[in-house]
Amino acid sequence: MNFLENELNYNELDNQIKNHGLNYFTNLLKAYDDFWYQNIYDKSKYKYVKTAKRSPNTQHGKINNFYRRCYLILETNEYYYPLDNYIKIQKRKRTLTNLEHTIIKNSGNGKRQSDVQDILKNSNFSKTYMTNVMKNAVIGVEEIKEKK
Repeated sequence: MNFLENELNYNELDNQIKNHGLNYFTNLLKAYDDFWYQNIYDKSKYKYVKTAKRSPNTQHGKINNFYRRCYLILETNEYYYPLDNYIKIQKRKRTLTNLEHTIIKNSGNGKRQSDVQDILKNSNFSKTYMTNVMKNAVIGVEEIKEKK
């Protein structure tokens, strides 16, 4: 993976996880965290504060006992997690956006909640979570222009 792009390619990642397992993704996250600390970390802008625990839920299962670095932005006094920005996960969310997109895509194809749970059985999410994902989904629908 190329960390200089600062963007995670989920399609390529899914193929790698299918071939190598979930430990590949865990090692990738640790490698990015180390890369950011060694190459991008600027002591005049950030201050290392702590190592925080995170357990993200993916399509292939939950990653337990995973730690990432936390920094303090000196200008604004806000906490910054570079790994969270890399995998595009929000502050208090536990699931990756890739899992949410898969839930929306499968339920949009007419599948029931239990069918989607069977497709993504390793991720262990509830029907309530799936309902909340569908309720909060923002789907862009284009209006048809009237012909004159």
